[in-house]
Amino acid sequence: MRCTSAIVAATLILGNAIAALCGETGDRLVHISVVPMVASEHFDHLEVKLQPADDADAPARVIRFEGDSVDVSLPLNSHWWTSTSARGWWSARALLSVTSGEGPMTFESRLWPAGKLRGTLTVLKPGDKLPAALTVSARAVPGTPPRSLPDFVIDCPVERSGRWQCDIPIGSHDLSLASASYIPAYRWDVRVDRDAPRDLGTMTLRKGASVAGWAAIDERGAKFNGTRAVLTRLVAAGGDARVAERLGSPVTQTSVAANGFFQLTGVEAGIYRVRVERDGFAPASIFPVRVFAGSETLIRHPLMLQRPLHVRANVQPARDPSGKPWRMNISRIGDFSTAPDGGPIFDAPIGDDGEATVAGQAPGTFRVTVADSAGNPYDTRNFDVQSDNDAPQHFDIAVVSVTGHIHRGDEPVVAALSFGGRFGSVHVTTESGADGSFTVRLPRDGHWPIDVEAEPDLRTTLEMDIHADSNHEAEVELTLNDNRVHGRVVSETDAPVASALVFLATRGRTLTTTTASDGTFAYSGVMSGPARLTAEIGRTGATRHSDEATVEIPATGATNPVELHLQRDRHIVASVASVRGPVAGAIVEVVVPPPAPAPFIARMTTDLEGTFELNPPESLASATAIVLPPGLALRAFTLPLDGRDLVLNVPESGGTLRIVTSEPLATYSSMMVTQDGRAIPARDLMSWAGNHGIHPTEHGIDVPDVAAGVYRVCVGTATETPECSEGSLAPGSLLELRPAPSHSSHPSS
Repeated sequence: MRCTSAIVAATLILGNAIAALCGETGDRLVHISVVPMVASEHFDHLEVKLQPADDADAPARVIRFEGDSVDVSLPLNSHWWTSTSARGWWSARALLSVTSGEGPMTFESRLWPAGKLRGTLTVLKPGDKLPAALTVSARAVPGTPPRSLPDFVIDCPVERSGRWQCDIPIGSHDLSLASASYIPAYRWDVRVDRDAPRDLGTMTLRKGASVAGWAAIDERGAKFNGTRAVLTRLVAAGGDARVAERLGSPVTQTSVAANGFFQLTGVEAGIYRVRVERDGFAPASIFPVRVFAGSETLIRHPLMLQRPLHVRANVQPARDPSGKPWRMNISRIGDFSTAPDGGPIFDAPIGDDGEATVAGQAPGTFRVTVADSAGNPYDTRNFDVQSDNDAPQHFDIAVVSVTGHIHRGDEPVVAALSFGGRFGSVHVTTESGADGSFTVRLPRDGHWPIDVEAEPDLRTTLEMDIHADSNHEAEVELTLNDNRVHGRVVSETDAPVASALVFLATRGRTLTTTTASDGTFAYSGVMSGPARLTAEIGRTGATRHSDEATVEIPATGATNPVELHLQRDRHIVASVASVRGPVAGAIVEVVVPPPAPAPFIARMTTDLEGTFELNPPESLASATAIVLPPGLALRAFTLPLDGRDLVLNVPESGGTLRIVTSEPLATYSSMMVTQDGRAIPARDLMSWAGNHGIHPTEHGIDVPDVAAGVYRVCVGTATETPECSEGSLAPGSLLELRPAPSHSSHPSS
């Protein structure tokens, strides 16, 4: 309201200044006529109050008169808030602008008959004080016919005893009764007439924040019986699943009134999702809903309940390569997430027609995975369903039959082969025989990463291009290096550490194994060349990390034993906050990338108090913390790691970073983005955009709700110089960066 008043005042002042420059000065006669909104009524002792609109502190002009009109001389190009009063009548405040012209100008003030509304206030807690005034507001109920009477807001003085009384227009009203720092109360269909005061009785005031809104049903004559509104925290996807599950439980819920209204009380400041549910209807939700301490957030757009729709998908051919039915898994993607919301809504073999239909669903985004009878996912994709008329999602799978052999040196290898990687969204697993031969049916040819595992220590990854012939068949030979990387993980006291994770990073791929009871580990058959080894142990946030060892892996033979020392760590407790207070459910990724002496990465979800904990090595002085807070703006921070208490304050809103590349995005092997000089991993930006329902295009990505600042984007390949672009992003704006070679790079906006 203050912002609106300031804009009005600035506009009026500017208008006056222009008028003065144009020489428009002097007064003009204004004929103010008072019109009763009830026929054949007359007024006694009318009073018009004129308050300068561009100077709230200036004294008001009060004009008292008899009859139904009055003439007043006012300066040209002046602007006045007007209110007319008479005993037993009410008028809305209106803006009078005095313009130039011939003769007197006319201004009409409408008056409605008024009655008295009264009641008594008490407070819930003995220490709370009664307010000096109670604000009574009347607004039209969403979805109802327009009222002839305008919406009104009237401040009613409150006596020390708690009694209050004021005049309001007669008629039936839906009223909001509010005072500073107390939760508003609502009264429906309150009838006020002239004959006697309408007493609303005693109302007990409660402090706190609340959320109010309206539900609607897209079905004629449907009632709200059994409809409920549920408030949950908005939790970012991709963090600690246990914390996310705890934070995702309902904060509060309430029944929806017969007129569709709901009010959720006892709410702390924060970012939430409101969901309206009723059996037999698809739920409706809205997010983010921002709540400030001690105030009410009113959702003005009704949440529409609709009859549920169907989600449909089909697969051709209707049978998998073994002649058995395909298995289909369908999940709903959660709000502000790229991950499924809960368990699958369908997970079963499909019929001979290759089709699956799931009834009773609300509009939204769904993920479908088509797997063969052995559980190998052949295809997976997300798609939107907004109406029951949407076409089924179609999967056309062209199977490629691949035969081959796998060797280590000259010896055949018996191993598990995962085409697409063990955890790829599309992967197919097979096993090689004693002679190293294997057969596998893939959903396509082209480039495939292949994870290879065999006892006791063979864990490696190959990359291969598979080319099918016209019969959709291909032959391949997989050859592993005959080498070995081995060592052990020890504590700071040189004691062996069992069950530690050991990471081997080489050529853009990372392999993982676990130490034995004596702390030893080994890899064999891995790619040759330079590699990095690190180890860690413990849960997320409380993980202990080792130093990093660099090794040169030969094509044949073994490396010297590598000893990884777990470092002494430091316990850090920090929190994320906004102007509303603590931010629960935010993802915080803390990164210290190579070539730091102790590379470190941790990913946490903030708890109810907005806090998170981590255990970085003592040798690290600082790190970069990337905060992904749902409903707020992504921001990167420099995080001191010296044990001090830290609060990371994220902004309420940001702007959109648009990255446009000259070549297809898939062409580049790397993307580096910095915000005010702090690096943000590309995976975080992609995840953040995906949580907002935005996915990369062929030549770039829009990343919404990122904090204002200076951004630099660089994309590159392994063989070419990176292409970069830099610019400044202001709140609420769009910054488009087009990375280009350094000789032509320039800031974009």
